[in-house]
Amino acid sequence: MEPLTPGDGMFEDYLAVNYRLDAALLEDGAVYYADGGDASEVAVLLVKDAANTQKVTDALSAYKYRRVSALTGYMPEQEKMASQGIITSKGNYAALLIIEDPAAAEFAFASCFNGNPPKLPDNASSRSPTPDEAGQSTPEGGAPATDIELSSDPNHTASHSPDPTPAPGVTEPEQGQESGRPDSQDETPSDPGEGDALGSPSESPVQESSPTPSQDTSPTQSKPPQPPTTPSPSASELPSSTPSSTPSQQPPTQSPPTGAQTETPDATPAADDRYNRAAVLAAWRSGDSSSLTEKNRKILEAASDVIGSRINQGMSDYDKELTIHDWIVLWTSYDEEASSTSPNATPDPDNDNPYGVFFSRKSICAGYSSTFQLFMDMLGIECITVAGHARDLFTEHAWNMVKLGGEWYCVDVTWDDPVGDLPPTYISHNFFNVTSEFMRMTEHIWDEAAVPEATATKYAYGYSR
Repeated sequence: MEPLTPGDGMFEDYLAVNYRLDAALLEDGAVYYADGGDASEVAVLLVKDAANTQKVTDALSAYKYRRVSALTGYMPEQEKMASQGIITSKGNYAALLIIEDPAAAEFAFASCFNGNPPKLPDNASSRSPTPDEAGQSTPEGGAPATDIELSSDPNHTASHSPDPTPAPGVTEPEQGQESGRPDSQDETPSDPGEGDALGSPSESPVQESSPTPSQDTSPTQSKPPQPPTTPSPSASELPSSTPSSTPSQQPPTQSPPTGAQTETPDATPAADDRYNRAAVLAAWRSGDSSSLTEKNRKILEAASDVIGSRINQGMSDYDKELTIHDWIVLWTSYDEEASSTSPNATPDPDNDNPYGVFFSRKSICAGYSSTFQLFMDMLGIECITVAGHARDLFTEHAWNMVKLGGEWYCVDVTWDDPVGDLPPTYISHNFFNVTSEFMRMTEHIWDEAAVPEATATKYAYGYSR
């Protein structure tokens, strides 16, 4: 983990941005954070006035809650570690302990306040004040202090929130997943249309067993918990222009779904080179891409290559949808830098649109859902994008709904591609063609009046064709 102390230029900024704490409340402190998608983090803060210790622990508790929310569905292993993290305090000292063994860390913290504190490593600094210097009483004996003041965080030692429950008959994956890739994770193709870059993976994908069409996909979990505090919303993962629901461009014979906003097609590309779905679709349908910007032209070419190599006319809409879902999961990796608290995090600038999926092979939920939406539009399958939240109203999330056989189904490609430790060709279908009730019970929140209710199970994953 990387260290931050008051002598570092980023220490105060880290406290303000991540913990939402004023450094003026502190006498001293140290923060250790991990890079990328690792949630590991330890902070020990010395508060100037003991009367403000509870204020500091409350801020750390709210931060822990936001971290768990930000990792929910994307990084199950890291979500579990964050949710089991401990916030504790003693006198003027407050500590955040998010590591693999938080109980051992809490014991070590408590032991610092007795007569036999743990031995420091040889290179440890001895400049920090001792408990006596800070006005703490030092009990006799070697046992850890027993009057550790825990914060008001109700999830202090609670286990992590339930993993999304798969449809009945689906084998639940191990915690986490390193999304399956056709090639090495370190390789970034210069052109997705080159060679077999967008073609079939060299290995057969590993998939779960399939439920039958008669099986219901609605779980029986309780609704997600509400946050212990009311922190202001975190930085949005979705583009600011994303509506609550974005209907696909439908053929003239079809009408948009009830409750969804109707989008007026605009084939004129944006003045800059941002992703323009309407322009890409217009070029796809007309066969003329001359008016597209370079980025949109590359998106169209890459998507066309995937369709040309994977889709054939004899396939049903269900088979086309499943093929695209699986291709996105295998080809794309969730952008772990987008979930990092590191001041040096470098998320991909196109992780919220199809360009990041095709060329960087990195994405966040907005990129997964917009790419799936584009493919469904190009294939003539009725689809909408739902802009909602995951776990609480402070964590934005997006997924899709498709209409098959006259009925709606929910699809969350992002959560079918979590980061973790699974075979590279593993494909999850836990969130493929599920019901709205299943989405509610797996911590998805949205404006339910704005989109259709999905109740059908006929085309849930693995239905008998």
